[in-house]
Amino acid sequence: MSSVTVNITSFILGLWAFLSMIVCVYGGIKYFFARRNKEKEKRAIKHFLFGLLNLIVVYFIYAIVFFVLRSGSVVL
Repeated sequence: MSSVTVNITSFILGLWAFLSMIVCVYGGIKYFFARRNKEKEKRAIKHFLFGLLNLIVVYFIYAIVFFVLRSGSVVL
């Protein structure tokens, strides 16, 4: 498998994971400063859960893609 393909895939998934972490931290900070405002708390929790879900998806995609790339059975 081409090292360029692996590098591009690693970069894209790493960037996606980084942005997901930023969303998680943003949601946590928003929740911290919500000051018992229920509407703000709901929005902050949604941000946090969206970021967490994206992180889970990124890691599953990372595992699947690199399993396939290392097996050498797929030609891109």
